[in-house]
Amino acid sequence: MISVRFIKDQDHYYYFESKGHAEYAESGEDIVCAAVSALAYTLVNGILDIYPQEPEIVESEEGLLSLELSREDSHWRDKEIQRVFKTISIGMQGIVEIYGDFVELLDEEV
Repeated sequence: MISVRFIKDQDHYYYFESKGHAEYAESGEDIVCAAVSALAYTLVNGILDIYPQEPEIVESEEGLLSLELSREDSHWRDKEIQRVFKTISIGMQGIVEIYGDFVELLDEEV
């Protein structure tokens, strides 16, 4: 199962994580993994394009991709950055609605 996690502080996203494998189909043919991966990398690339600092990104061959924005300044609260997070969150919700046996979505507030 893929676990997708978003973390917010005062209703502003600053952390994303996707880990695991859907095991919906064979590797290379798994449409659930492909969909989650496409959205995850869209989030990372979208943030890299607009975030003025270097976010902390972790990626591993074991199926982990995470991105964390520094909360030491106010940039992580920018509307454009929050729109990217929210759009990807909505996309992940759509995947979970159809393939919930293979993907779980955790939306946390700290």
